[in-house]
Amino acid sequence: PRGLFEPQLKSYFGQFGKVTRTRVSRSKKTGRSKGYGFVEFECDEVAKIVAETMNNYLIGERLIKCQVVPPEKVHEKLFVGSRLGFKKPKQPAVARYNKQHAEDDLKKVGTKLLSKESKLRKRLAAKGIDYDFPGFVSTVFKFLLLRELFLLRCLLLYFSVTSLSFFLSGSSDSSQESSIRSQWFSRQQGKLKN
Repeated sequence: PRGLFEPQLKSYFGQFGKVTRTRVSRSKKTGRSKGYGFVEFECDEVAKIVAETMNNYLIGERLIKCQVVPPEKVHEKLFVGSRLGFKKPKQPAVARYNKQHAEDDLKKVGTKLLSKESKLRKRLAAKGIDYDFPGFVSTVFKFLLLRELFLLRCLLLYFSVTSLSFFLSGSSDSSQESSIRSQWFSRQQGKLKN
């Protein structure tokens, strides 16, 4: 249950007898509990009594399952570092996911997505499956287009250039705008393939 960590386990199970060591299994990436843990008692008989008493016990809307693990089945490194307490990971996966990525990293991710998609299409074609799906090409190019438009808009604001405003405002004729967009798409495809 939430809030039931090593100190709480030690104090709660201490009512039955002397607790020597406790360990809650945690994710190495996030540091959150995996939902199970281990409690070691000084006396084997106390451990058996606790397992019988606490099995199917309800704590915080969670059912506790307790069983005695024989000493020969306990891994030698099970309680390593249990006295030090838990230290959170230095860089959890959540922080890595939410951080601002560099432009090179985003380009790598985009090319990886496109290569995976092309491999999938080839595998489907090799197996004789005629299946068409939108894929990541439109998403990646849309992202790149929006990024370039944003940079272009920033340049226009910075230099106060109004001659290129037709590209951003859409007030020009559609044939000129579509030719510029097609040139841009072909240029981006060349960049991603390299």
